[in-house]
Amino acid sequence: MADPEHQTNRETSRETIRVAIVDNDPYALFGLAAQVKACGPRFEVVWQSELGAVAFQKALDPRTTPDVMLVDMSLTDMQGPDLCAQIRLRSRSIGLVGITSRPLEQYCDPMIEAGAQGLVGKRISPQSLAQVLIQAAAGQPVIPEERCPEAATSRTFQSVAESFARVNAGRTRGTTLSEHEREALTLYASGLKTAQVAAHMSITVSSVQTLVNRAKTKLGAASLPQAIRICTERQLMAGPRNESPSPNGLRESSPETSSR
Repeated sequence: MADPEHQTNRETSRETIRVAIVDNDPYALFGLAAQVKACGPRFEVVWQSELGAVAFQKALDPRTTPDVMLVDMSLTDMQGPDLCAQIRLRSRSIGLVGITSRPLEQYCDPMIEAGAQGLVGKRISPQSLAQVLIQAAAGQPVIPEERCPEAATSRTFQSVAESFARVNAGRTRGTTLSEHEREALTLYASGLKTAQVAAHMSITVSSVQTLVNRAKTKLGAASLPQAIRICTERQLMAGPRNESPSPNGLRESSPETSSR
């Protein structure tokens, strides 16, 4: 017997595609809704939201679950990749597409890690957007005209099924954070900002965001503070090092090390 979800995905190729839009700017929401409507009569905007928390509830409510979501990268109450990660952790059917007015390379890695199917610019044409929505609603990775630059990431977007399996793989094995994931959360807990964490770990800001998104997904946390709290409660934070973070994000030698 055919998988009902796969059957549903196939049917979206010829039936109405239900689209949800999440953006913190009401004017942007209006514009994106107009863009979706311009894609053709088969595309229906079922709801819009300025808040990630509201979008999360609507996405997982069977009465309002869309076929595909367009998610802006910077929301009022959370970041777009964080919302996508939390939805993918729980949904194996919703297609997730990030949309931004900023350079795509800034969000490629975080969105791939979050389990999204693609990332596009807000200036995308209705014709291209229609193809993106069709691909994502069918559970396939998006291949838009404007792609993430190859230099931005060595990874590619996955299908809904592949990303759901990857994001949930850690849950079946238990919570196991990598050394870098634990270090990133520990540095945040010490009061450092993202740029300072990146400088301390000698990695890019995008890589820090990827580590945090991955850790939140593994922990089932909806936010960075929640992830830090869970890590603290489970004693998962990184152990003491010979070098400690300073307020400017640079590494400082501990008194014991400097006295040698």
